[in-house]
Amino acid sequence: MLGRVKTAQGFSLMEIMVVVAIIGALVAVGVPNYITWNQKYQLKSEVGNLAGNLGRARMMAINQNIRVDVHVCYLQPACPGTAVNVTPNRVTVFFINPNGAPPAAPLGLPGAPVGGLATITMNPIVTLTNEVGAAVGAPQTVGFTPMGIWVDTTNISPSNICVSSTDVPGACPSTRQVLNFQNPNAVNHRIVILPTGKVAWCYTGNCVS
Repeated sequence: MLGRVKTAQGFSLMEIMVVVAIIGALVAVGVPNYITWNQKYQLKSEVGNLAGNLGRARMMAINQNIRVDVHVCYLQPACPGTAVNVTPNRVTVFFINPNGAPPAAPLGLPGAPVGGLATITMNPIVTLTNEVGAAVGAPQTVGFTPMGIWVDTTNISPSNICVSSTDVPGACPSTRQVLNFQNPNAVNHRIVILPTGKVAWCYTGNCVS
């Protein structure tokens, strides 16, 4: 008896082309969405990390009974300390005790680095801006007294940005100092320093109280 002849069946060229087209469409939609999500995540991560370190700087000012200034720099020519330790076109943050003895190798900033708070170089997708994403001067400086109270440092950094209790932007001194950051998709995150020295961070416009 002759056995049954088994026939091997595969995919036709048309079927393969349809599958490839579907995969291509999914990739075309998914990759930009992933990039957008990742850039938003990176901005959130960087701003959250800086806010945490500002809180630590305030606690160190209290615990060590010293003045702590935090210099937020962007665009190398406008930033103090550009001789060393600054990556061009990236937000760089220095933690300095302006009343301390300068180190043997000065950073270009008056005073001494605060122990335990290393210089921060933020992700290159993060830029320092104002509330509406426009360019701002640098450095912007946040100061804390030995009691952890916010210090108006406009005389050190005239480019500082402040807002009123109703979120009206203006020159410092004002009710609250703000640091605004943006990613390439124009997503803004803000750090707010209250007069008490307390630090908060959020999307622009919803953490002024």
